[in-house]
Amino acid sequence: MGVIGSLGDVAFTVSRDLVRTLDKFQWSGSARYGVHQRHAGNALTEFTGLDPDQISLDLTFSAELGTNPMEEIWRLFRYERNGTTLPLTLGEHAYGRFRWTILSHTSAIVDLFDYYDHCENVTVSDGGADRATDEEYYELMRASMDSYSCAGAKGGYIYFAKQVSTEIADVIAASPTPGVVKLYVLMKDGTQAGEEIKSAVLAACSADDVRPLTDLVTVEDAETAPYNVAFTYYTQKGTAKSASQIATDVQAAVDAYTAWQGGKLGRDVNPSHLTALLMDTGVKRVELAEPAFMALRDGSGKDVPQVAKLGTVTITNGGYEDE
Repeated sequence: MGVIGSLGDVAFTVSRDLVRTLDKFQWSGSARYGVHQRHAGNALTEFTGLDPDQISLDLTFSAELGTNPMEEIWRLFRYERNGTTLPLTLGEHAYGRFRWTILSHTSAIVDLFDYYDHCENVTVSDGGADRATDEEYYELMRASMDSYSCAGAKGGYIYFAKQVSTEIADVIAASPTPGVVKLYVLMKDGTQAGEEIKSAVLAACSADDVRPLTDLVTVEDAETAPYNVAFTYYTQKGTAKSASQIATDVQAAVDAYTAWQGGKLGRDVNPSHLTALLMDTGVKRVELAEPAFMALRDGSGKDVPQVAKLGTVTITNGGYEDE
């Protein structure tokens, strides 16, 4: 065992079984001077004494090197809190004419693992959901009837996929070729499933008591069909609603439409539904520039299903008109 020095009863030691050593040792000191001002003359300085010297150093404690880091930290913490005076020795030299006290300390975890830099998720965390509502649970109960089939029924795959998370809004199970099942998953916010949800759905639908032996199951993304929203609305003169309230209601109607439009795989882009929602806000009429009607594939054939994806939204207030 090689003893490098000590601070109180904290021995700086290096051996095969124990390493407790120090780094970045710095010793500093300063002198005090008083300044005497003289009328119409130069100021005079007077040496008044020395400030206490200060030493800073880094101590590294590692369980892999035979120490208990928390015990070592608590020992230094007690020295500091109790104002314990400590001798400091390095090699054969005792530092300072008097003993030392610990004024402050900072503890930090360093080099937790070999070659360790940082830790982070490699995928976006998703899949978290609240417990199913009564309506969601009822729909799952209805869909569960298909789960009793052992022949790879389409409804069975949909049921087991939706069981993964209540945040799943829609699932399409398609079989473009015999023995191949492709699942397409849409979330409630209109986005397609992320990697974590896809992996969970694949695991649920690939279980031995779910998937027929001859089926090859994959989870893929649907094709997006972009659309824009652009219209001008007009308000009738003398209406009881204020312009700001109508504008708020129109925006809410657009939000409701875009959520509905992107809430189901294969749902046709239907401008009539947007017009109906806008007319319910109390506007007089609407001139709709976009979207135009667009039929989307629903996965019933061999083609990849589509889902509507919102692009830009342009809302123009055309002002007031007579009835």
